[in-house]
Amino acid sequence: MTPTLRDQSRKAVQVVTSDGKILSAGAACAFVLEQIGYRRLGRFMMWQGARPIVEWGYRRAANNRSWIGRLIFGKQCIDNES
Repeated sequence: MTPTLRDQSRKAVQVVTSDGKILSAGAACAFVLEQIGYRRLGRFMMWQGARPIVEWGYRRAANNRSWIGRLIFGKQCIDNES
């Protein structure tokens, strides 16, 4: 992992594709969804018309990940931001 990629991964999820392309935040999530079998959803999320909404939603989720984690997993979820 390069120092730049490490710094970027502190701000948002990163994906490095097999051809070396680096995807970040909502685009990375869309790529992963497409790869694990949610092709239609992933492709929709990568559509230019949906990208601003996807990135907005990603930012909201990323900024509230502690709260979302507790909501989904209960008190066993510990915020590990170091």
